[in-house]
Amino acid sequence: MVATTFKSAIVATRSSQIKSLYREALRDRSGSNIEVIQEPVEIEPHLKGGDSLLLVIDWNLDVDNVVCLLNKVQGSSREVAVLIHTETISGKAISVGLEYSVNYIGNASEIPSEIKVGVGKAIDSFVKLSPIRSILNIIDIFRKRGDFESAMSLLESTLEKAPKVAMVELELAAIYIDSGLWRDAEPIVKRLSEVQPPNLRAQHLYGRVLMKKGQNKEAEGLLNNCRLLNPYNAPRLVDLGRCILEQPGRTGEALEVFDQAMKLDPNLPEAKLGKSECLLAQGDIEDALELIKSFASPRELASVFNLAAIVNIRDRKFIDGIGLYQVALKSIKDDNFASSRLYFNAALGFNRWDRPEDALKCLRKSLELDPTFTRSKTLMKRISEKLPLAMSSLQSNEVDQFESVIQKKEMKTANAKTLDLDSPSSLPPKKDPLAYTGFDDFDLSDEDA
Repeated sequence: MVATTFKSAIVATRSSQIKSLYREALRDRSGSNIEVIQEPVEIEPHLKGGDSLLLVIDWNLDVDNVVCLLNKVQGSSREVAVLIHTETISGKAISVGLEYSVNYIGNASEIPSEIKVGVGKAIDSFVKLSPIRSILNIIDIFRKRGDFESAMSLLESTLEKAPKVAMVELELAAIYIDSGLWRDAEPIVKRLSEVQPPNLRAQHLYGRVLMKKGQNKEAEGLLNNCRLLNPYNAPRLVDLGRCILEQPGRTGEALEVFDQAMKLDPNLPEAKLGKSECLLAQGDIEDALELIKSFASPRELASVFNLAAIVNIRDRKFIDGIGLYQVALKSIKDDNFASSRLYFNAALGFNRWDRPEDALKCLRKSLELDPTFTRSKTLMKRISEKLPLAMSSLQSNEVDQFESVIQKKEMKTANAKTLDLDSPSSLPPKKDPLAYTGFDDFDLSDEDA
């Protein structure tokens, strides 16, 4: 059973009046252990475990500090009941409250009895949601294990007993997206993203679904709206950066967004991944390598080069794109599976460049490394059908090594008709994109083979 009193409480405010009012109002709820803080960093020692904590946040600390506090609470192992004290219940305050599951947002009052009522409502909400928090804690364990099936089963059964609980619905939608079932998530996140005031997590997840559908402009609009209301969510900024990067000619804009994410969380791998792709696409290979080596294994490093090559080829920077594939292949020269996929992607790049003969050379090398890779077989057949018989019947021992295919000084951009490679990348905006080491997920298109 969840206690309705707290052994300790914290009031985050710079107002001596609010400090005095809540000291009096909380005395019956938390005894004498009431502490006042003024800066977000001061709460960190209190979030390392222990009994449930009651936290009162003065909205007048300004939204930057409020969100910083809430981010620290959200990432802690301690259970915290949160009340926001505000003079006016604005749409922004409500949106932030919804995103961080704040228990109560109360109008400012100088009447102790009214403040006690607000505290009581915050605690009642905390108690009521305790079973949901317990379930979500279990879901977090499943997610870290990669056990999406068990997570889905628990969430679906929870919704059968308690339908339309937004926190649970959104967690289920997130699991659907992370496990590749984004079509199942779409009706949930679309409905919840349309409610007023805005549910930022619903809009974020709907943005991810739209990215899956290739609707990057629409997704960018949603994610930018979320950023206006809360610009301090680093994973959301990563998705916004990814969304912008998917659009040709916008690498510089994407880099700025990834930089913003890294300022909020310098160790976020997804932000480093996105920034390194941008640097590679811009030709800043040394800076990119220095960043990549801080977090990536050889196969992960190759995947970053692969993604940057895709960006260049989509922008018709063929020399740079094919050159990046060569660097990627050198980083995983003993990994036949990944190398086969990289050769396949290089073939797509050559074909888009209107160099089908070189595409065939790469496809033969891909199949030499992995004879079971059906996408290379299918694409080879499609390209061969468009070439003269003498060219399409080349034997693998007549094909130059990939390194000899890349001769930068001789390469000239071509604008002739190529295979349709304009559909969106299949790279999902996963919570952990580095878990994707199967290079099928990084192809230029889902429709080329």
